[in-house]
Amino acid sequence: MCIKIVEPEKSFEFNPMEPLENQVANAHEILVKYESCEERKINSFVREIERMVLSGISCKAEIKVNANNQIDGMKLERKLEKLKKSLDINELVKRVSTFHRDAECKLSELSEMCLGKIDER
Repeated sequence: MCIKIVEPEKSFEFNPMEPLENQVANAHEILVKYESCEERKINSFVREIERMVLSGISCKAEIKVNANNQIDGMKLERKLEKLKKSLDINELVKRVSTFHRDAECKLSELSEMCLGKIDER
């Protein structure tokens, strides 16, 4: 198993034919073991992560890479670290925008309440 997605109740192998965001929705960990014979699957996984980053989709799962003491494996590890940071930034942006939306709604309600009290006088 080259790429293993771990959920609380089960674990399964990455399927390149299915969108990654559907596979990692409940995952808490993604284990990537670099194997040169699985290059096609690894490249597909990296493309899916890059697509998620560009689409603004977040992934809360921790990504762990076993480079198998190979240079290409170490390059993969660094690349996935950078992509994970980008996914974390996507999550941060979502949380900040949600916070601002909620704050705007509360301020709007407060403003309407104040205007209602002023009109009653």
